[in-house]
Amino acid sequence: VSLNKDLSSSLNNLGIAYQKLAEFGVERITNLQKTIECHQQAVDICQQLNCNEDLSSSLNKLGNAYRGLLQIGVGGKDNLQKSIDCHQQAVDICQKFSFNDELFSSLINLGLTHLSLAEIGVDNKLNIQKAIDYFQKATGIYQHFSFNENLAIVLNHLGNAYRELAIINKNNKNNLQKAIDCYQQSADIYKHLS
Repeated sequence: VSLNKDLSSSLNNLGIAYQKLAEFGVERITNLQKTIECHQQAVDICQQLNCNEDLSSSLNKLGNAYRGLLQIGVGGKDNLQKSIDCHQQAVDICQKFSFNDELFSSLINLGLTHLSLAEIGVDNKLNIQKAIDYFQKATGIYQHFSFNENLAIVLNHLGNAYRELAIINKNNKNNLQKAIDCYQQSADIYKHLS
């Protein structure tokens, strides 16, 4: 079991390295496809071993790789749906086993993926609202830690979602005020942390 778990970890690390190469502009499509292959293999191993925390982490990495394809203009809606499927599976696992840190990441990833769907014109308002819902759930995890960097990060994402919703609604002042409030809270946390 230990060797297979180590193999899963190595595959995830290899996937991250390929993703970095893609981010640096080196054979972007090829390296993102290798990223997906590595993370999928890690997911398969974790499923066989019932290593649920590692599985949720691997699913998040796989979902991010699918979203990364869109960022370089490959795929689109299909890859984003695969990303959502991965992140949703990770959320389900995290909720079942109370993995709050990984749940936080999974919820943010779901929110970011729904924002990506809105950006490519798929059900704009619906996907932005879903993103807001996921970001609010993530905020709830760290709300009890007043000055936490993770809370500041998700508040920025939440502010971005409200801003996008205001743009779609053509100058909706309520959503713009919510965006401002989120950005201000995030800035206050960062000021306190520095």
